Amino acid sequence: MGKYTFYDNKSVDLEIERRLNIVVDSILKYLNNNVESILLTGGYGRGEGSVIIRNNKIILLKDFDIAIIVNKIPDETTTSLMLEDIYKKLGSDNPALSLFKYSNFALDLRYLTINNINFPDIWFVDLKNSTVLYGKDIRPYITYNGSDIPLSSGARLLFEKITGLLGHFEYKMLYNNIDDNSKMRLIYECMKTYVEIATVICILYKSYISSYSKRLEIVKMLNSEGKLEEIIRKIPDLIDKIEVATRFKLSPDYSAVNDPIEFFFTTRNDLITTIQYYIKYYINLDMKNWLDINRLSNSLAKVYYKPMLDAWFRNKFCIKPILLSSLLNRIYQLYTNFIYVKIIRNHLSKLYLYPLIHNGLISPSLKFFPAGLLILMSLNRDGSYDKHLLHMAISILRRLIPIYTITSWEDARQAYLRTYKYYLFPTLLK
Repeated sequence: MGKYTFYDNKSVDLEIERRLNIVVDSILKYLNNNVESILLTGGYGRGEGSVIIRNNKIILLKDFDIAIIVNKIPDETTTSLMLEDIYKKLGSDNPALSLFKYSNFALDLRYLTINNINFPDIWFVDLKNSTVLYGKDIRPYITYNGSDIPLSSGARLLFEKITGLLGHFEYKMLYNNIDDNSKMRLIYECMKTYVEIATVICILYKSYISSYSKRLEIVKMLNSEGKLEEIIRKIPDLIDKIEVATRFKLSPDYSAVNDPIEFFFTTRNDLITTIQYYIKYYINLDMKNWLDINRLSNSLAKVYYKPMLDAWFRNKFCIKPILLSSLLNRIYQLYTNFIYVKIIRNHLSKLYLYPLIHNGLISPSLKFFPAGLLILMSLNRDGSYDKHLLHMAISILRRLIPIYTITSWEDARQAYLRTYKYYLFPTLLK
């Protein structure tokens, strides 16, 4: 096993280090003395990054997840200039200019201050198991472990997989209009969906570990103990699918999938089933009727942000916000809507107040992720789609961004991805 990937190949490690050196040098150049430390988290940060070697060329399949510990959060202009410089030196296009950022290799930067690194969330637990690229080792400051991760983290992962599937699947693909690169990206995203299904099962049973292969073993153990009987009844071959996907994530082999379109629909169906299973135990909500999607947003809004906000309050004031927890929860979601309105104004040069007017006390993400779920569910294999589900999704999205003419499923997909793109701003928890 290599330093950054499953491959025991020095050339792979050297190529990744070459790229990482470009990233670190540019960060230090633009942020000067503001940087305390730089860490590589995610798959590459724990030796499980995904690469393929084609014609002696090393191709990184996914993004670098970089945590930058700073004294002061840099302004947006500095970050934009820094990213442009990094992508230029890496010889890559800036993915922020595309409709879906994660269609190609991307650099995911997250700024943190030294007083803002200890939270009970999967991202911070993975940060604890990351690689220090520069400066001070802040990992000992993180006191939370896998058993402390709240169920909101698992819900977020499932929601992000909705976006991932919609981001990598276009309607024209139904008619074999798909190039090799798009086919590879779609297969990868479907495989990653099963990997994350394993992740959320581990979170649900308080047994999360920052390792894909170890999570596979945990899921197998939970299944052998009969704890996964309910979801296995609905997806009988789930364990096999998770195992195939985990092996793929560590050592990608695209020949394992003959029909990427069928694979997409199978993955879509299994993801929806998993979401139903997860939210039943997370918020005690049995979502058999997706026409009542507002129940999902309303129920999530009551609990989704509380673990992180409670931790923030304890970090800052050294006491538990017992009486203020619900108030903080609502204020934070109102704040995210204010920021969202500001971002839309900056991008579209238009003041659009609908995010505040319609359910302003519910975060934008808890509104548009359910809309994405409806869009994903509405599509049929033969190209037809459930117009009622699609119209419901469009109605939700119109409360978030200006949408004028929607005439097809593909229009709705793109409207959703624009809505998601505008929400990629720094918050404690999306």
